[in-house]
Amino acid sequence: MIVTAMMVITVSAHATSVKLSGLRFGTIPSATGSKYDKASDENISTFFDASSASEGYTGIDLGANTKSVVKRITFRCRPGFGSRMTGGKFQGSNTSQTGGYTDLHTITAEPQGDNMENVAILNNTAYRYLRYLGPAKSNCNIAEMGFYADEKVPKAEYSMEVVENSASTPLINLPTVGFEGGCVMQYTPVGQTTPEIHMFVTELTNGAWEFTHTGHWKSTDDGSTWARHCTFQTHIKGTSKQSIWSPMPIFNTAEGRWNIFYVGYEKDGYVHGVVFRDYSQTSGYNGLDGPYIDAEGTVLSYYDKIRDVWEGEQGADSFYPFKVGNTWSAFYGSAHVGSWDNGLANANSLADKWTRDSIPKPTFTFTENPIVQILPDGTYFAVMDDLHNGGYGSGNGHSIRYAYSNDGVKWIDKALSFTNPAWVNDMRTPQGLIYAGHGNEYWLFYTAYANGLHQSIGRMKVRINKSYRRDSVRSNGATFVELGSLRQESSSQGWGTLGINKSVSGTPLSVGGQKFESGLGTHAQSEIVYDVEDLSVKAFTARVGVDDAPKDHPSVKNASIVFQVFVDGEKKFDSGVMRIGDQAKPVNVDLTGAKILKLVVTDAGDGFSCDHADWAEAVLVLKKLEVGGQKAEAK
Repeated sequence: MIVTAMMVITVSAHATSVKLSGLRFGTIPSATGSKYDKASDENISTFFDASSASEGYTGIDLGANTKSVVKRITFRCRPGFGSRMTGGKFQGSNTSQTGGYTDLHTITAEPQGDNMENVAILNNTAYRYLRYLGPAKSNCNIAEMGFYADEKVPKAEYSMEVVENSASTPLINLPTVGFEGGCVMQYTPVGQTTPEIHMFVTELTNGAWEFTHTGHWKSTDDGSTWARHCTFQTHIKGTSKQSIWSPMPIFNTAEGRWNIFYVGYEKDGYVHGVVFRDYSQTSGYNGLDGPYIDAEGTVLSYYDKIRDVWEGEQGADSFYPFKVGNTWSAFYGSAHVGSWDNGLANANSLADKWTRDSIPKPTFTFTENPIVQILPDGTYFAVMDDLHNGGYGSGNGHSIRYAYSNDGVKWIDKALSFTNPAWVNDMRTPQGLIYAGHGNEYWLFYTAYANGLHQSIGRMKVRINKSYRRDSVRSNGATFVELGSLRQESSSQGWGTLGINKSVSGTPLSVGGQKFESGLGTHAQSEIVYDVEDLSVKAFTARVGVDDAPKDHPSVKNASIVFQVFVDGEKKFDSGVMRIGDQAKPVNVDLTGAKILKLVVTDAGDGFSCDHADWAEAVLVLKKLEVGGQKAEAK
């Protein structure tokens, strides 16, 4: 049985592929909070749980006269339910939502529940209906999925901002042990539904850079409390593992085992670096706790005959693999006098031979220890040390660097600067991002100097924002673009800051008791301006009203608002006076030939107390879209 569907209006971008969107459909859920649309809402904390144990599915209908050739699929299982996706199928059809499907990809190994899987598809047929079909006795249990087609697409820009960074003490602070490079990752043990956060990290006794070892730490909450689990690896004097650094755990689906890559140095703690790989003795995800077996040989080495020209005497100083399609890439670092740099290496599998990309210039300069994760929209996102302001211990460390890529090859890197918390003298090494359970917010774990060379573990909450350049939206593959994903030319309001997909007070958008998942939350007096020239837009649509959040405020009786829409200086919409509790009013304004769109909220002449204003479901309707090389009017 098919249940009522809703239109997807989110545009997501990829450099060589576009994330397809359309009418969501699926089988009946087990509960209202686990509906089929949860598998394509770009929220990794939600999931689709079908009421039927078998034959459950969730998909998208691209629409009449619309077909696309799928070239890439991303997916993530519900944490703790990875085994239920083994045998699941991604399919395409041109018949109907319920039949005529052809298999595009079958999941043959249990996916890792806390990472986004990314699979290249060998397919040349265009389909209208795309779905995930859960295997028998699985109830689907899929958290997120995406279908991508190779087309010219809008180019997204990403930025990172600090939400919370005021802790007065570190998370981990030991009297004689300092911490350096490593990685945090979230993992749900088989048989459990509650995830754990694991950290593999370099440990320095008395701040010494030689004779190090690596530790394995665990947190069973949100990462606020930690317990040391074991020593993963210890140094071996007189060998190329006299000092060991930067352990990076990666689950190898092909082997069904955990792999940990780490760096060893033969002398002085930081020269002639060699990358090693160990793999878990126990197969499956619960093998993370060890023990581990030395894979023997080296992955990359200072002594390799073929090295990139920018590499220095340090050899390799870090190595972090990430999957790109059906192959693997990895950032590896090296240092020479005056700089720490990072480039790319590639392999067909984690256990295969790795080769450098042989590009004369490194991907990143004055950086170290990049750690890559895949965002829910399929974008590759990395965090790393920022050494542009001086070396370690310089006292200038109050930033980290981050970078994003749509294909895993071409990267844009930026700096995030901030005020250090009271206990931090010098910011050091990001350990990675862990989803904080709300919107696009993450916990960024890091090491930092607390006293001299003594480094402790801390964290800050960050938000990853996405916007589109104005000149990149007029593209193919999408019918709508959410206004909240575009950059404003200017924005002002009488109180608070503009909320994207939330009210000005930070609560979910809600008007007249009806909640909305997308839109803008502002406050009278407000003006928001967008440059829409050359965007190939047809119309602006929204539903407007006074947000319900201040309903219990003593002055709520004064909440009165007028919404207005101006196009090139001419008023095209006026809502009249609206008060709290009123139902949302629809807005539909023609934008044919428009240059400037201005959204205005006034206080209706009685002051702006409690004037929380929502432009819910605010979207630009694109005038034209291209499907299979053909142009068609958007419906």
